[in-house]
Amino acid sequence: DYGKIGLVGSLQYMDKIPEIKKYLEKRGKKVFVAEVEGVKYPGQILGCRLKSGKVIEDKVDMFLCVSAAKFYGLGLILNTDKPMLTLDVERKEITNIDHEKKRIQKIIAWNKSAFKDAKKVGILVSFKKGQLILPYQIKNFLEKQGKETYILAGDEITQEKIMGLKLDFLVNTMCPRVGTDDTERFEIPMLNFDQVAKVKIE
Repeated sequence: DYGKIGLVGSLQYMDKIPEIKKYLEKRGKKVFVAEVEGVKYPGQILGCRLKSGKVIEDKVDMFLCVSAAKFYGLGLILNTDKPMLTLDVERKEITNIDHEKKRIQKIIAWNKSAFKDAKKVGILVSFKKGQLILPYQIKNFLEKQGKETYILAGDEITQEKIMGLKLDFLVNTMCPRVGTDDTERFEIPMLNFDQVAKVKIE
């Protein structure tokens, strides 16, 4: 039973946040809804913008994410140690997505191990605004670790487009959600660059 709840949600359900906050407070819960720069509404989270949750992380026992699917809640739960429930307003369902977090964490752990043995690495780079982050510096970083590297740039990169390169591993520099949510779209192991940077190769 959690007494302090962080309330977040996706854009289309922002009008439900005050109502849900009031409902929880009537039942003795202390509810936190953050107002932050970069998003239009209090409590709003986007795919890669989780500040509305992160700024109240230390104040709450758990998070409740109001959205139509697990996508938004999953983004936050992968970046916090706090439990997470998602509330699907349309279906009137509350779901615990901790099992999804554990599943993705297992994939990440396995991929970290695979990276150590990888010899031929592709760096995923997007042309989309805000997602070009110094790919040549990353290439240099990987080559110092003995990796043969290729920069793969485009608006959308798929398994079919890169399968002929016979890569051992992919390093994602696009939206961080690609390196967590989309790993199963690729037959090649993948990590986000910040995860790769923490892997110790002996």
